[in-house]
Amino acid sequence: MLAPGSEAFIRGALRALVRDRRLGEQGGDYPFRISSWPDGRLRLQDTATGRTVALEAFGATNAGAFARLLTNTPGRP
Repeated sequence: MLAPGSEAFIRGALRALVRDRRLGEQGGDYPFRISSWPDGRLRLQDTATGRTVALEAFGATNAGAFARLLTNTPGRP
């Protein structure tokens, strides 16, 4: 879970994908997927629409925000 008012890039990226879901009338029952590639690339995929975002295109700091989600242990901040 993200703290209120934190991680603006993550929230903005997910809002854009949710907007696409609404426009395409896809439900919210499908997860978003973050994939890390061996060469350091990160991808954010909407499994409902099939849209994929190359996170490194937004710079190392923004991609790093998503990379931190990959290393978090459930139940830990």
